[in-house]
Amino acid sequence: MTQDPVDKIDQEIRDWEIASRRAKIVESVIRRPRPMRPHVEQAASEQDVSTAMIYRWIAAYTKQPEVKTLLPKRRGPALGSPRLEPEAEDIVSEVIRTYYTEHPNIKFSKLYGKICDKCRRRGISPVPSKATITRRAKAISLELKNKLKHGPKKGKHLSTPVKKPYSADYPMQIVQFDHTLCDVFIVDNFDRSALIRPWITLAIDIYSRCIVGYYAGLDSPSSTTVAMAVANTVLPKQDTLSRLGIDQELTWPCHGRYMDGHHDNAKEFRGKALKLGCVQNGINLIFRPRGKPHFGGHIERLIGTMMGEVHLLPGTTFSNVQDRGEYPSEARATLSFDEFEKWLVLQIIIYNNKIHRSISQPPISKFLEHDSSKETLRNVPKDHFKFFVSFLPYESRTLRREGIEIFKTFYRSDALYSPRTPIGSEIMVRYDPRDISKLYYVSPDGEIHDIPRVHSGRPKISLFEHKATLEALKKKGLKQIDEVTIYRAIEEQTELLSKASKLTKSMRVKAAKLGVRQDQLGRYQPKAEQSTSNNEQPDLCSEQPRPINLLDVEEW
Repeated sequence: MTQDPVDKIDQEIRDWEIASRRAKIVESVIRRPRPMRPHVEQAASEQDVSTAMIYRWIAAYTKQPEVKTLLPKRRGPALGSPRLEPEAEDIVSEVIRTYYTEHPNIKFSKLYGKICDKCRRRGISPVPSKATITRRAKAISLELKNKLKHGPKKGKHLSTPVKKPYSADYPMQIVQFDHTLCDVFIVDNFDRSALIRPWITLAIDIYSRCIVGYYAGLDSPSSTTVAMAVANTVLPKQDTLSRLGIDQELTWPCHGRYMDGHHDNAKEFRGKALKLGCVQNGINLIFRPRGKPHFGGHIERLIGTMMGEVHLLPGTTFSNVQDRGEYPSEARATLSFDEFEKWLVLQIIIYNNKIHRSISQPPISKFLEHDSSKETLRNVPKDHFKFFVSFLPYESRTLRREGIEIFKTFYRSDALYSPRTPIGSEIMVRYDPRDISKLYYVSPDGEIHDIPRVHSGRPKISLFEHKATLEALKKKGLKQIDEVTIYRAIEEQTELLSKASKLTKSMRVKAAKLGVRQDQLGRYQPKAEQSTSNNEQPDLCSEQPRPINLLDVEEW
């Protein structure tokens, strides 16, 4: 029968009390004048032990004068020593190691059954008890268990303690970004049939745990996704809430230029456009150390929390096939992309106003209560549009008499030509991949100019459509592909996609992506008119909204 934990503690206290008494006896004996024999005999008589025992105490204490050397020793085998026959011990060890490597989710009863079966085959009797097998399984170190289950790299990571938590001292000091493919299907706006799963990018403030920015779309993460998320993080959210038709009483007062942006090592975060935009706007880039995923723990846990809410939506795919079971995700899908985006922003507002277990208050309260929050909320770019453009991808091209050529298309504007940029000079232009009908050129004096296509009558297209068209034309065997051929093929595709609701699902998905991209050009891209002068800049924190009082507790 195993002892209760309280009994073990009481026993340990009694053992230390005995050792303390023994130490006092030994000290009293060795401090008395010689000869020692009469004093040893007197102590043995008083303690009802043999003189040999007193001499053993004296020898041990003299060698190491600490109370713990006189702790009473238990009779019987040493604690933890094996009592099984060597052959049975080998079987138990072999089966347990196989259990952790090949069948990490096997039930203990099956493990015990396999051990008993092997023992009977080899004629070992009696077979080890369940209690013995349990102790052997628990005796394996955590690091070894994790290495056997998950491999050496991940096993070492899971078993290594985090020495110092990743933290910040004030709002918008460190902001973590990451993407995820949402576990829910969205539907077509026209016939409400299921399409695909949307992508979202989230940004979390490490200090307050507030969600300070987001981006939602149907295309995979890219440099543009990052630019949109950064712009949404830094700029005020009033326009976003108004566009989505969210009640004016629901606020999201988290904005301002952040100091450090923390990212993983995905290629969209390693791009030169993001590096240049951060340098130009005084933002430091921090990349998660390779092989150290716990450095992104805040954003990873946030994404897990948000996906937990997504799993309550109709049309969810859940986290895996086992959780999904026979749930008909596509058949149950009901939210369009616009509806999903509105739900996402509302969920962000709810999250920011919930009590967070690790900080014992709503994140929005911690964000607004800090002494630097007013200054943070005022620290927004004067020119919103220029800030947005600074994070767009860029290309360097030679300025020719016809303009510049990029994407097999010519672009031209008088703003390109100046004494400082003569014909033949290298100039840098930026572009929005969602609409490559124009480029953006930042002149030497800092002004942003739109550079339209030479043939302005052609339709607006995205870079995604442009690349897809090139691939399609190459598959047809066309070796020389010019601007005319590309746009003729795109016009045919556009006409085909306009009838996509009656065609295949893949065609409807392409049509939906096209519609979302075109719609986002007006929804996400800050307009140049939004910038304000120094005298007209509003006080974005003069009236700090009170956080919504919700009783739910968010636990990480």
